[in-house]
Amino acid sequence: MSRQAFFVADGKIVHIANPCDAGLQYQAHQALVRGNEVFGPFCHQTSETVVLVREGTIEVMINGAICVVRAGDFVRVAPGLHYGYRNYGDAPARLLIRIAPEPPRRRCRKITIEMTAA
Repeated sequence: MSRQAFFVADGKIVHIANPCDAGLQYQAHQALVRGNEVFGPFCHQTSETVVLVREGTIEVMINGAICVVRAGDFVRVAPGLHYGYRNYGDAPARLLIRIAPEPPRRRCRKITIEMTAA
């Protein structure tokens, strides 16, 4: 697997240098999944994973739920969920995979206002 960062915009994939060496906290790489190959299970406690299928078809399992993902579609796996995938056909599947920390949650307060009729 080559480890490259990428952007996807308007149906085009633009590769950039791998930012891992630049101190940024995300990873992006391409994967080739040959017929009947299985990858996983994986679980990233604090990072979300996005899998974009460029070619072929894969079967993805997330916390026991299974779905089929075809070329042009993607799957987002929230932090803390267990997932894995396998090639769903005989032809190789090409994937772009991005693993990134979940953005920090902003602290907020819940305010409750009670009103009564006069």
